[in-house]
Amino acid sequence: MLFDISGNAAEGKKVNNIRFRNIDFRYTDGGYYVEDYWKKRLEKGDFGTDGETRASDPQAAEGAPGTIRFLGAHGCFVENCSIQNYGHHASAIEEGCDNIHIRGNRIYDGGAGGIIVNGSDNNGEICQRTYGNEISDNEISFCGRKYFAGCGILVPDITAAGRFTRMKDPVILQLKIIFVMQPLKIYFISIMAL
Repeated sequence: MLFDISGNAAEGKKVNNIRFRNIDFRYTDGGYYVEDYWKKRLEKGDFGTDGETRASDPQAAEGAPGTIRFLGAHGCFVENCSIQNYGHHASAIEEGCDNIHIRGNRIYDGGAGGIIVNGSDNNGEICQRTYGNEISDNEISFCGRKYFAGCGILVPDITAAGRFTRMKDPVILQLKIIFVMQPLKIYFISIMAL
């Protein structure tokens, strides 16, 4: 991880207005241990409650950190940057983030995935929900160099991992994905979740 942009959404102390523009980020560590991920999940009572760890994450290296991580942040930007030869995900938008914009970047040669968006599910605390973020006009290619299940954009827990029919709070989810595929590359033109 190169940058950990962390605030405390529960206390109303979000990090505000951090902007990375026209920067070249390269060569980060890929040391991520699946056993630690599973131990945390078991402590929370998630997945594999038999007490056993697994050889991999349940989905696309979702436990791996981002090279640029946002947690409890508002109004931040990563624009027109190059993020390449990174060990995990290029960027992670995590709990309590809103109005984070990741656009116009070249994301290339990653150990896990391109961009991961996470946050509280519908049963979680409202202050920990992630909403109103923009991921657009990014060129994402050659993910999964170390963690083979890595993907371009991962949104693992939209409303509690698929519990769409049992939502307790009214939530509007708008997800728009437009992409163009070319040999060995995927160009994500627009993805937006509100």
